[in-house]
Amino acid sequence: MKFSKRLLLLLLALSLVAASCGGDDDAAEQPTAAPEPAPVEDPEPAEEQPAEEPAEEPAEPAAPDVDRTLRVAVAALPVTLDPEFAPGQESVEIITTVLDSLFWFEAEPGADGVRSATELAKGDAGMVPGLVESFEVSDDNLTYTLNLRQGVMSAAGNEFTSEDVRWMLARNFGVAVIGAFVVGIAKIPSMDAVTVIDDYTVEISITTPNPLLLRALQLQTISPVDSTVAKEMATDDDPWATEWMQLDTMGFGPYYVDEFTPGVQLVLKSNKNYWRGEPFFEEIIYREIPDSSQRLTLLRQGEVDIAENLSSRELESLGADEGKTVSVVRNQVIFGAMNTLGGPTADAKVRQALQYALNSDQIVSSVYEGNAKALRLVAPEEYPGYNADLWPYPTGGDADTARALLAEAGYADGFEIPLLVNADVSDHDDVAVLIRDSLSQIGVDVVIDTKPAAAYLEQANSGDIGIVLHQGYAIVSEIPYHYQLYVSGPTGFLSFGGFNNPRFDAAIAESLSVLPGSERTELVNEVQQILADEVPHLSVVGAPTRYGFGLDIEGYTWYPNNQIWFYDLSRS
Repeated sequence: MKFSKRLLLLLLALSLVAASCGGDDDAAEQPTAAPEPAPVEDPEPAEEQPAEEPAEEPAEPAAPDVDRTLRVAVAALPVTLDPEFAPGQESVEIITTVLDSLFWFEAEPGADGVRSATELAKGDAGMVPGLVESFEVSDDNLTYTLNLRQGVMSAAGNEFTSEDVRWMLARNFGVAVIGAFVVGIAKIPSMDAVTVIDDYTVEISITTPNPLLLRALQLQTISPVDSTVAKEMATDDDPWATEWMQLDTMGFGPYYVDEFTPGVQLVLKSNKNYWRGEPFFEEIIYREIPDSSQRLTLLRQGEVDIAENLSSRELESLGADEGKTVSVVRNQVIFGAMNTLGGPTADAKVRQALQYALNSDQIVSSVYEGNAKALRLVAPEEYPGYNADLWPYPTGGDADTARALLAEAGYADGFEIPLLVNADVSDHDDVAVLIRDSLSQIGVDVVIDTKPAAAYLEQANSGDIGIVLHQGYAIVSEIPYHYQLYVSGPTGFLSFGGFNNPRFDAAIAESLSVLPGSERTELVNEVQQILADEVPHLSVVGAPTRYGFGLDIEGYTWYPNNQIWFYDLSRS
């Protein structure tokens, strides 16, 4: 079945509405229960050998039992557990915890001390084996032979094999929603390009060399489910088990779904068969708490270990003895998509003027207390190939140059322009006020229009816009992919402004079919130069990924999807 871009955006909108409203869905049909996880057999005890009498030592006090239940408060529970229909933060966070991926991320401490995936700067070179233990590539870089890790077991007790990889890829083509987009990134043309060699070897053929392939194969939409269980849940009318996967799933990751009550809580239990070793936390309780102040209070009182979706002000109010803020600035960006098809901003000189006028440094200091970065080139500075030398606009603003450009464009007296803001995204109201203040210095009257998430997305995609304030991140850390998603009018799901530059799109497409080297560097520089000249979006700030953590929760690692991988965490 085919789904339109509008439906994908509607799914995203629904997830955001759920996050803000947190409505119960008690009447939701429950799917057929999956098989219970297989018990893990205790090994036979070794025969005891006589030992020498030890010298008497003073008795050590008994260590207190460690609480191995992790409690997480979120604005809303997942909309779905099916990676084909998973648009929201909570859905992705649970799916990546339950489904292990073919490749995983190398991680090292960053400059700020936070352990982070190196993929942000290294690209595919920052990927390490996951369920794929090793691989070979043909001389023409078009055929990949994946050697799967043997002995990997799901919580249901089924071994991971080539059939699980084949079935999940077939599902991507069969359901063809997010999966169709992901296999497109991977450049896998059809299931004819997927060959099962034996139980632990799969061969994949791609259409052109692909600098993103290992990262595409890491994405949760391709991450294998336990196909033995999924096939049992499938029916003639639902061959891909979409009904079951709405509220349940079974993978080869560190946890499995034990209970899911929409609008109330979701409980995960540890997979005692997990190939990396059993997780520290035996149970994770995800609670839906729509009110952010209540989530903050529960964290302060020690009733939850992690509070998500808190604003800057709420996190800054957290006392040193009440919890700690985990905060990293990596790949999240806030930009203002300008209407390039009509109104004053259809003129590139006007768009340049607005960028010159914008004081991003003030937003960093006033809204984020320094815990953000001024944005250039609409992209994180850590991306491979990022070239700040191509960006002429000062981050502290230059009103004189901006006024001169407006006069050249015929707007010496300024103009009025609406700024659309998503009411359900933390801090954006404050960011919008400072954008308005910056542009008022050159005679541009910004009218802030704040709407709930669903209405915001409908308006943003209507074409009837001035500037759309948006925050997002690319799950693949590449400038061409990032621009394809957020800037290009013809290809971008979230570009909004209608920017259409044929050479920009052609250079992006070419760069995504060339492996790293001088040719690719030239292409990546070319698309950045076009963006700097045309300024389809205001580059505002690089925003932080932040959580409120209990004082005893350790082990957080940042990943490009900006979600917590709970396997990393422990209690000190």
